[in-house]
Amino acid sequence: MGELLKMSELAARSGVEKSTIQHYLREGLLPEPAERPHRNMAYYSPDLVARIRLIRQLQAERRLPLGKIKQLLSGHANLDEVRRWLERQDLVPEPVLHPMSRRDLLAESGLDGSQLDELEALGFLRPTRRSRSVLYSPNDVAIVRSVAAMHRAGLNESNGFALDDMRLYFDSMRSLVVDELALFARALGEEPREKVAALAESGLEGTTALVLALRRRILMDMLVEGTDAGAEGA
Repeated sequence: MGELLKMSELAARSGVEKSTIQHYLREGLLPEPAERPHRNMAYYSPDLVARIRLIRQLQAERRLPLGKIKQLLSGHANLDEVRRWLERQDLVPEPVLHPMSRRDLLAESGLDGSQLDELEALGFLRPTRRSRSVLYSPNDVAIVRSVAAMHRAGLNESNGFALDDMRLYFDSMRSLVVDELALFARALGEEPREKVAALAESGLEGTTALVLALRRRILMDMLVEGTDAGAEGA
């Protein structure tokens, strides 16, 4: 097994923040300390380093929620079995977004330069300018791809949808995030910012899926209600 590790040593060797490891412990993804000589002192098996790295990898690359990761770990005898199971399932991680130049982003998206400039003016994009080059971050790339998909679906100027109308999404999302942070502050009180960040990150997939599902339900309900109201008035 090797020499037991303190929490700080476990974090250093795994490359994962202490607060994140502590969250994994609370969620039952990691076993209890190998030794606990005092209430505020614990020592962990060095074998946990590989386990922590795998959990972090599954979150970052496979976009798996902690609940699914816990099922995978508990359902297999060791980490090698988990890796072999993933290979058999052929779980392909979501494409990793990379920074892109302005030229490449325009070519890929089909948008024109004035549209990128307008998205930047609206606060959607925050490109980095160096000398004569303009570089768009992975988040910028994701936003531009989303706008391009909306345009291809018909939500474009020819059908009466202006880029400025998309401010609705920005303002609504900002309001939601402000309320979400207030909820975290109320629930977690004086907890360290690292713990708050770890919880927010681990729950991001679930909360994002919830927002999408609720938006779809509310939208469809309102469309049906509008159709019914129109039929009654006819």
